[in-house]
Amino acid sequence: MMETLCRGKREDNKEWVYGNHLYDDMTGKHFIVPFDNISESTKVNEEGCCYCVGFEVIPETVGQYTGLTDKNGNKIFEGDIVRHNTYDGFDCHCHSIVRFGKYNQDGSEDEYHPTGCLGWYVEVDNFTVPDFLEPTNFENYLKTQNLLKVALNCEIIGNIHDNPELLEEI
Repeated sequence: MMETLCRGKREDNKEWVYGNHLYDDMTGKHFIVPFDNISESTKVNEEGCCYCVGFEVIPETVGQYTGLTDKNGNKIFEGDIVRHNTYDGFDCHCHSIVRFGKYNQDGSEDEYHPTGCLGWYVEVDNFTVPDFLEPTNFENYLKTQNLLKVALNCEIIGNIHDNPELLEEI
């Protein structure tokens, strides 16, 4: 069974914390409750209702674990930046952002015929192409790919919150 794990950057010290993601409707705040803290952090208020005490996190930094690991065994989270080679047989160096949502996946052998999908994917932000290929055609083909296709051969090199400069490199 896939582990449901989220991460987020704490509001107070900007450090990453991992665990369950909770959203407080009353305050509009996001919290991460570490797994090892759940029984210890469960409290009862004056009305007899249970609640968990977690770390308040910056909402835009919250990302879920994809259930996959990179070639080094590191867990891949939404918002990670991964480096990988793509397109079978060609050495096309890519930097991609891990995302969840609707995307187009190529299902053809010779030409780009996208199929609409929903799930974990990588969005290619920056890549280099071999000289003998036409980059204009290649760019559309590579824009999004199923994360499962690249996970075992990719390497996490950072994330969009701590390392936005990685998206400018190559």
